[in-house]
Amino acid sequence: MEDLINERKKINTTCGAVVVISVSIFSGCVGPWAIDTYGWDHMNAEGTAVRIWGQLTVSESSDNRNEGFVWDTEYHADWQDYLYRGWADNHAGLGLFSLTLSNLTRTTTYHYRAYGEYLKAKNQIRVGGDAVFIPGVPRVATDNATNIGLTEATLKGNLWHMGGASSCDVYFLYGTDENALNTKTTPETMTAIGTFIAPLTGLTTNTTYYYKAVAENDADTWAGILRQVTPGQPIVVTRQPGEIGKDHAILKGSSGIQQGPPNATYGLSIATQALISSINQPRLRP
Repeated sequence: MEDLINERKKINTTCGAVVVISVSIFSGCVGPWAIDTYGWDHMNAEGTAVRIWGQLTVSESSDNRNEGFVWDTEYHADWQDYLYRGWADNHAGLGLFSLTLSNLTRTTTYHYRAYGEYLKAKNQIRVGGDAVFIPGVPRVATDNATNIGLTEATLKGNLWHMGGASSCDVYFLYGTDENALNTKTTPETMTAIGTFIAPLTGLTTNTTYYYKAVAENDADTWAGILRQVTPGQPIVVTRQPGEIGKDHAILKGSSGIQQGPPNATYGLSIATQALISSINQPRLRP
């Protein structure tokens, strides 16, 4: 699902709308907000086959439409100008539908759109926005950081598809501004899928660092989602209160031992408690 979300960000729009509206003699009426072009998935290790996705909006029923796709190696303002066309071969529920494309060129950029033919009205077609894919792009995921200390952390990623390439370079981009990741770790060349790490040292205690994993091959570059880690951040847990009476209670909490600022206590979990007394209680009249 992470990849589908990333792909939705690549959809081209016209006049701020996700759906492109056009009318032609062939198609008849083209209505907005019925079909959405979604993401895509790899279908083989060679990077020559993909599955493209579309989705009906909540207000639409798949029983009322035939869904399909158009695709080409270039963008067209009019959906009918795309060179290839095919009906969906799979329906996954929640309005999702898809089509498998094979015998693609790994390093070529393809454009595609989802569309639907309305069965209860004559010549009514609804079309989603233009989206793109490169079959040979690698896929990488950003994992949670590990070995978090006062001034260190280990970033972790997972290269889960090579895009048909013999090797991929992987690395992390990170920084204290989520909109400007200005530091890059040393790239590592991988010849097979798997996890990779980058230990960081000399970080500032109690400062949040944002990071994402990146993979490159001869076809394109792919980045995982943005995550964050805060070295030296205290861990405090609220515990169940104890010795509860009608006018008193002991509130409890504990501090973690993995991280903490310089004035924290390390090596054990410290229980903290506070006695709350003289709690106002409703009194029964004699």
